[in-house]
Amino acid sequence: MKKLVFKEVLILSKVEKAARRETFGPTTNLLTGENDVGKSTLIKSLYHTLGADVPGLQNTHWKNARPIYCLRFALDETEYTILRDERYFGVFDKKGTLLGRFAGISGEKGIARFLNPLLNFRIELERAEDGKLGLAGPAFYFLPFYVDQDEGWTRSWASFGGLQQFSLYRKNMLEYHLGVRPQSYYDARKKFVELSEEKARFETERAALTSVRVSYQKRKSARQVDLDPATFRMEVEELVEQYNKTYGRQQ
Repeated sequence: MKKLVFKEVLILSKVEKAARRETFGPTTNLLTGENDVGKSTLIKSLYHTLGADVPGLQNTHWKNARPIYCLRFALDETEYTILRDERYFGVFDKKGTLLGRFAGISGEKGIARFLNPLLNFRIELERAEDGKLGLAGPAFYFLPFYVDQDEGWTRSWASFGGLQQFSLYRKNMLEYHLGVRPQSYYDARKKFVELSEEKARFETERAALTSVRVSYQKRKSARQVDLDPATFRMEVEELVEQYNKTYGRQQ
């Protein structure tokens, strides 16, 4: 597992025209303050910027502020910056060079397509709606490391939103994070599913071709062909005449 270190977070309200910047030390950081001053919101914003949505940031007051998040972090000593504006993401390197633009989290253009490979997290789980494999976003990677005060204390491993999209996600993630089933297991499982789907397509095509062949054989066996020379007497005589003419020219 790679070492992830938060360095700085910036939050800007597009409505209130106000902003907040917080920096973090390289080791242990302690947040102190009275209730309702934003300690939990600050922590939630770290994971939210990384594409791991937390329940507490969905309240009406916070959403109406329309905040933009900017998080600077290091992953195994390599520094990145992620900017999140609602469902849109931008990723930059240490020099500020744009590395990619993303929309959403786990879709074809989602931020998980960039972050998961960096984290060496390539887990695909069965979707609850159709049983097909889908990419597990960053929230599933961070599950053991964050307990949300709004949801995490009442239910185990429920600190992020969107977890229920996959069936048996708790069991799968527990086995993954404990090392019971490593990444290689999920890689092999994905390959097995892909081959099974390909096999099913071939079987469907074979069944269709077999049906066509059987139908053709039945029609062919029922077809009657009359080969009586008398029936084609005129055609035979015409063919012989054409042959004789051609043979004569050849001679």
